[in-house]
Amino acid sequence: MLWKHVKRFRWQSLSLVTKLMILYSLSTLGLLAAITVFLYPTWLKVMEQMQSTDLLFISAECHRKLIIVLLLSSFVTIFLGYWVARTGLNRMREFANSMEKMSAQSLHERIDPKEWPSELNLLINKFNALLNRLHTSFVQLSQFSSDIAHELRTPLQNLMCMTEISLSQNNLSEPCQQLLEKHMQEYYFLSKLIENLLFLARSDQKQLLLQKEKVAIHEEIRSLFDYYQGIAEEKNIQLSCEGQALVYADSLLLKRAFSNVISNSLKYTPENGSISVQIQVCSLWVTVSITDTGIGIPEEHLLKICDRFYRVDQSRSRNSGGFGLGLALVKSIIELNQGSVLISSPDQKGTCVSLKLPA
Repeated sequence: MLWKHVKRFRWQSLSLVTKLMILYSLSTLGLLAAITVFLYPTWLKVMEQMQSTDLLFISAECHRKLIIVLLLSSFVTIFLGYWVARTGLNRMREFANSMEKMSAQSLHERIDPKEWPSELNLLINKFNALLNRLHTSFVQLSQFSSDIAHELRTPLQNLMCMTEISLSQNNLSEPCQQLLEKHMQEYYFLSKLIENLLFLARSDQKQLLLQKEKVAIHEEIRSLFDYYQGIAEEKNIQLSCEGQALVYADSLLLKRAFSNVISNSLKYTPENGSISVQIQVCSLWVTVSITDTGIGIPEEHLLKICDRFYRVDQSRSRNSGGFGLGLALVKSIIELNQGSVLISSPDQKGTCVSLKLPA
């Protein structure tokens, strides 16, 4: 049984700290053994010149102290080996933390090899080369998305114009008119998708020029409530807004972000529900919390809900008028204004979207 456990032991499976500790301990013990062997003949010659009673006493005393020294040396070397190995790997952990902080927004950053030990220079250079390739591919993909969306806009506008002209004709049969209306609806969806893609591409490439000004958030919310009042009344949804605050931001983009969140809340809140907006000022920040009594979002989807084209399930599909870009646009707009977005769904009984903006 013991041999089976020995066969299962693999040196490669040990951690680097353990390997260094074992090697350091064995080398130290080997050094002590070599010193003992080197001094042993001399010690014997000294013992031969002494009396037998003294020889036995000194021999026993030396053996006892030698065992104590070897045991203490073993413990000390094991501890020192572990400490040296762990200390030597601290820079590796720092490097791992630097890698963990990398994201799509920080692909342009590089790690300076001069700030790290020479043993890690090869690894750092390879990692920087990987970042160069990823950054190049990411920029090309973003540019491609922008270019293709821009190129699709003109033919789509032509199709919409021709369809509108056809619908204006009085001699159309009812089936033909219904078909053209469906086409027009599809064109509208595609136009909205292209517009959103262009906005996100320009946002990623820092091509958007913000027109910042003082914005009264409570006034923007109330104007949106007036706009969505008809939809809310159809579903008997109560709209309310409490608090007021001023922020320095792009008013048009901010209104678009609020509109997307309120539109989503109206879409997924059943009849006789409510949508409330809480505006709170705390130090240098303003938090706008939009809470509904809708169907909620499962916890496992909350971290991804702001990703582009991400939908929780089939109920959140284009059939409900969305492409999975609404919250991605909200996040992009808020971050352009140096803010942040937090989405929660306590017990999956409604959703709370908190938009944090600098005052």
